[in-house]
Amino acid sequence: MHTELILVTCGDPAGIGPELILRYFWLNQPNCRCKVICHRSILEYYQTKLKLPKDILDRLPILEPPFPYPEDFYKPTARTGAYSFEILQFAITTATYSNSCIITMPVSKELWQSAGINFAGHTEYFRHKFKNRKLIMTMGTTDPFIWVASLTDHVPPVS
Repeated sequence: MHTELILVTCGDPAGIGPELILRYFWLNQPNCRCKVICHRSILEYYQTKLKLPKDILDRLPILEPPFPYPEDFYKPTARTGAYSFEILQFAITTATYSNSCIITMPVSKELWQSAGINFAGHTEYFRHKFKNRKLIMTMGTTDPFIWVASLTDHVPPVS
């Protein structure tokens, strides 16, 4: 199967995801078609805070989701947890209809729980969504070329 597009979720907007995205695109010019799923205003906030060049946002292929972002997105709250889950759902829907793959930035499992989202993380939600209990998380790099698959699941936090 040929992938048309790589969708990159921003993860939790109060977390490290937006910074990782901005720093990656500041230092690299990807040789693939990709879209970052995040509101431009969130990325502008972190671009300014991190003192990165302003033109980075012009080079960043942003796909803004059709729902609002939390006003206090820079503070870890249940609302930012809910937002990161909405971003993931939007990415899955978009990927399903566009023959795309998804790269996810980190989310806060604690904030997902405080927002009433009962999944320990991305992998568990993907398993639920696609009814595939054998689905695993993978991580990779190209220099050196290596792929890693996690053999264990998230352990839910103790209340």
